Amino acid sequence: MVRTENGAVGPLRGQGGDGLDVSSTCPNGQAVVGHSGRSGNLIDQLVLHCAPLAVRADNIVTGAALPSLSIGGEGGGAYNLIPCPDDQVAIGVIIRAGADVDGFGLR
Repeated sequence: MVRTENGAVGPLRGQGGDGLDVSSTCPNGQAVVGHSGRSGNLIDQLVLHCAPLAVRADNIVTGAALPSLSIGGEGGGAYNLIPCPDDQVAIGVIIRAGADVDGFGLR
């Protein structure tokens, strides 16, 4: 059996264009396995990709990834899914930000 829980909520990074705080989580039993979005000089939009988890023998494997709710606007150019390695999930994020988010990655 695989059980997932929400991780810690970190500090707010950057400012939303509409001034609202936003967040995104995967459905219960799923984990973040990649991200896509839009970027130019800054990260304009972020979409987390979630996948269900299953136990196979002694390994945890991921199912098909589906995008979550997009956060952000339509600026910049689209970038394709940047996935975690096969059957691995994100355990954290790396964010570079001042007033705006200009770098994002998964750990």
